[in-house]
Amino acid sequence: SAPRSVTATFAAVTNPTTTITTSPAGLTVTADGVSGVAPQSFAWTPGSSHTIAVATPQGSGGTRSVFTSWSQGGAASQTITAPSSNTTYTASFTTQYLLSMAATPPAGGTVAASPASVDGFYNTGASVQITATPATGYGFNGFTGDLTGKTDPQSLTMSAPRSVTATFVTVTNLPDLAVTSFTAPTTGIIGGQITGNATVTNHGNAAAGPFYLGYYLSKNSAVTKIGR
Repeated sequence: SAPRSVTATFAAVTNPTTTITTSPAGLTVTADGVSGVAPQSFAWTPGSSHTIAVATPQGSGGTRSVFTSWSQGGAASQTITAPSSNTTYTASFTTQYLLSMAATPPAGGTVAASPASVDGFYNTGASVQITATPATGYGFNGFTGDLTGKTDPQSLTMSAPRSVTATFVTVTNLPDLAVTSFTAPTTGIIGGQITGNATVTNHGNAAAGPFYLGYYLSKNSAVTKIGR
């Protein structure tokens, strides 16, 4: 009924943010075939399909990360539907460390870990028992590296890459005695007697004959070994 004027207004549509990340942070993620260091963010159209994935294991040298799960569940590589609100998908990993073992000389014996690992890697915090077994004509002479001493077996905790070498020496059917533990009262009466209990381990390859253990009381009354 008169001249009219109409204006249509438009606003830019901003898609929600979809973030792909890892725990621990900084590992590699892949979205629609393109890889990058986490976190990676995308403005996908809600309802559209996309592929997200992580490689496993990741890392090099003696430390690596192994995929355990996505925050939304599912396999390491999967297809998702872009959400209608800001969403974060997190891939969780477990850190593993390499245990390197060696025997020296190689013919002197073997060194083994329990539990065994197919590729030498263990989850962080795992406790591993290391056992040295001498070959015929050799005796175990101790561990070096991340284990020391002649106690066999020994255990270590995988809180970092570890390296253990079992050393062996040729023997000619001789005993090799070592006191591995000793318990006794911590005080004594002048002129009196005390009774101690010692554990002696034969690291040699022959039976031991008679032997003695010598001890004395130091000034502070601590029992101290002086001979074997």
